[in-house]
Amino acid sequence: MNSIDADRPALISLILTDPMIFPLVPPERRDAVNLLWTLNNRLAEMAAAGKEPALRQIRLRWWVDQLALTANGTVPPEPLLAEVATGLTPLLGADALAALAESWMEQAAADPSEDMPGEQGARLYALTATLLGGSDDPRIANAGRLWARVITRLGHDATGAANWSGLAGDAAALSLAGLPRPLAVLAALARLIAKRHGQRSWRREQLLVLRVGLFGR
Repeated sequence: MNSIDADRPALISLILTDPMIFPLVPPERRDAVNLLWTLNNRLAEMAAAGKEPALRQIRLRWWVDQLALTANGTVPPEPLLAEVATGLTPLLGADALAALAESWMEQAAADPSEDMPGEQGARLYALTATLLGGSDDPRIANAGRLWARVITRLGHDATGAANWSGLAGDAAALSLAGLPRPLAVLAALARLIAKRHGQRSWRREQLLVLRVGLFGR
C-alpha cells in the first residue's frame, strides 16, 4: 500500500478537476475543461473495465466512431457524447476528440502491469492546453505522458525503486516550462510522486500545489 501521512485529509487526486487545482482554470474555460476531463475519465473507465481486452477495445471503438461523426453535426445517442458534440466539438474539432478516444485503445489491450507510453495523457494535455489558450509546445505532451504513466503505476499500488526506476528518471528530466498553470501543477505532482517512487504525502503535495500555482515552477 502507498505510504501516506496518517493524519492527513484525503490526498489530492491527480486530475485537473480536483478542488485544489481546478480554481487555477480561468472561469470562462471551466465548463469546457470539466467536460473534456469527464470524457477522458469515461474513456479511462472503459479501457480498464472487464477482463476481456477485445471487449474493451470494441466499446472504445464505438466511442471513437461516434466522436468522429460529430464533425458533421451528428449528436450521438448517449448523454455525455451529446454534451461533447455541442460543448467541445466546436472548440477542439471532432478529429482531435476521436484521436483522444483512439489513444486509449493501446491501454485497453495492454497487460495491467505494463508501463505504457502514456499517449492518452499527451493527447489530453494537448487538448486541455488548447482550451486554456496554450501553445503546441512539445513539453506539454511530454508532461502528459509522464502524468498518464504515473496514474497507471499508482493504480497498481506499487511503491519502491524497483517499480518506479524508469519513471523516476523521466520525472527528473521533466520541465514545467511552457505549460499552462493548471497543467504545470498537475505535472509537478506527477513528477514528485515518481521521484519519490510512489510515496504520497499530503503535506508535501499541498505545498507543491500552492508553490507551482503561484509561481509556475
